[in-house]
Amino acid sequence: MSANEAPLEHALTGNEAFDFVKMLAAELSRGKVQLPSFPEVALRVQRVLANEEVNDNDLLRAVGAEPALAMRILQMANSVALNPMGRAVTELRSAIARIGHNMVSAAAVSFVIQQLRSSEELRHLKQPLQRLWLRSVSVGSLSMVVARRFTQVNPDTALLAGVLHGVGKLYILASASKHPRLLADSKTFDQIVRDWHASIARALLENWEICDEVLNAVHDFEDLDREMRGPIGLGDVLTVGNMLASFKEHHASSEEADAHMNRMGVDALRVWQRLRIDRDGCEAALEEAAEEIAALRHVLG
Repeated sequence: MSANEAPLEHALTGNEAFDFVKMLAAELSRGKVQLPSFPEVALRVQRVLANEEVNDNDLLRAVGAEPALAMRILQMANSVALNPMGRAVTELRSAIARIGHNMVSAAAVSFVIQQLRSSEELRHLKQPLQRLWLRSVSVGSLSMVVARRFTQVNPDTALLAGVLHGVGKLYILASASKHPRLLADSKTFDQIVRDWHASIARALLENWEICDEVLNAVHDFEDLDREMRGPIGLGDVLTVGNMLASFKEHHASSEEADAHMNRMGVDALRVWQRLRIDRDGCEAALEEAAEEIAALRHVLG
């Protein structure tokens, strides 16, 4: 490549990045943010669950309309994580009653990701989609443990928030599928993700009619400058769950994790202090819940 060709390549990538960001902004302004190949059954499930007076029969019909989703819920209900006594259920109604509405919602999202990974349109993104989903499941599982062991936050809600925390990134990745040069420019693409994923996530979850508690936590968990007053909330739990997933992802030792926390500054430490979590207590809780975490990762795919 000559010296004159490199700037042209970067200019083209820059133009493509600018056009892509304009597209994201336009979709946000129209309020029409939706994942490609989004299964209608998953949207119906989310909307049934959005009703404060959920009718169990309506939920049963919505889930039962898709055998693959129904099977996933049965698998979750009979997993080690959600069935520690080993009492198997074979009816969908009993499975839903056992795992609860937040777990049903998480199963629906898991089903969506499975459909995206297998779609012809996104086949070339199968591996990055899988990595993103595995990260979401990890954050969800760890957030559930943090909520249960250190807070009064509902653990199932924490799991759901964790599973959904990367949905904005998922949308941006899927939307960039027709922009291979942009995807190849990892620095530019990662910056777009950082700048836009929280707003995209809010718009998606609003369309899915996800409850405000989860929506706000997913939007705010990375904002370490946010006001932290009053009771410990779902956003605090999700922030810690996300940090723990980063440590585990990079196989950080305890000392490395501490050093990383210190580098993140006072605001990051403030979240841990709010939850009154120290290193030893956190390690003990995660060790005790290791089997449960592994089981959840398995059933969520």
